Amino acid sequence: MSTCTRCGASFSCAMVDAGPDGKLPTEPCWCTYFPPAVPVPELPAAPVGDAASVAGKAVGCWCAACLKDHIAQKQVNMEGGAEATRAGR
Repeated sequence: MSTCTRCGASFSCAMVDAGPDGKLPTEPCWCTYFPPAVPVPELPAAPVGDAASVAGKAVGCWCAACLKDHIAQKQVNMEGGAEATRAGR
């Protein structure tokens, strides 16, 4: 199981969570069916011998609820910006 880095909820991620057979699923992760909303972040390179400090700062996936919420908020923000542009603000 994965843990949402936004809210802490547990969820299954087909990109990193192995199935009962110990293998990653062959189907794409559920998140690939959502529109692209956020870039997949990369971890900074760790100084030689200091991998533990990067591991503590690792970024990760969001659960479906957080991803849906983020996409909805992004849409609201985009619509508000377009409306302000039309109004000459």
